[in-house]
Amino acid sequence: TEIYTLSLHDALPIFAQGHRARLRDGSEVFVKIRRPHIAQTVAADLEILGHLGSLMEHHAPNLVMVQPTRLVEQFARTLRQELDFDIECNHLVHFRRQFAERKGIHIPDVYPDYCSSRVLTMELVRGIKASNLAELEAAGCDLKYLAGLGADLLLEQFFVHGFFHADLHPGNILVLPPDRYCYLDFGMMGRLTRRERENLCNLITGAVARDERRLVEPVLAMTIA
Repeated sequence: TEIYTLSLHDALPIFAQGHRARLRDGSEVFVKIRRPHIAQTVAADLEILGHLGSLMEHHAPNLVMVQPTRLVEQFARTLRQELDFDIECNHLVHFRRQFAERKGIHIPDVYPDYCSSRVLTMELVRGIKASNLAELEAAGCDLKYLAGLGADLLLEQFFVHGFFHADLHPGNILVLPPDRYCYLDFGMMGRLTRRERENLCNLITGAVARDERRLVEPVLAMTIA
């Protein structure tokens, strides 16, 4: 089975390099190292984006509702978090604890003693890319079961824990045959308050019931403008 690791993440070649390694105790690990000077490059790019956002709001009044400067601020906050591997390490520890007793999911172990703001050392995981259906079937996986399990895991993140993986593209999801998922890359995570979870639940139930009146209140509560 091919080895899929964080190197498949879209942003990794830009922000970091990934290397396989072995610890002194024999453990196989994946080491993610931030590229030199990338933080300064990103900061300069974000400053330019912020300036462009201000120009848009000043010269295009019809875009004020979109709030370009606020979008840039949110984007900048997310990028800065992704560049700080201490934050990603904490995310991984939190998420691993969150699903510690949950069957059907494996969260990679992390090695805090070998981590810093520029280096993340975690368990090397071997699995099958979630979008490789042919290989999943060849490995004896039940695709219908995996689809249901994947949906359950997402709903648990949103509604039970309020702490969820915010970058689940196929490069960040492995399947460990026959019936376990493994998430990778915890740089981008999301949080929902209890009230936000209630609003999201009301939004979904209103949509399923096709009741537009039940949709109005959660939509207004969740939107900015």
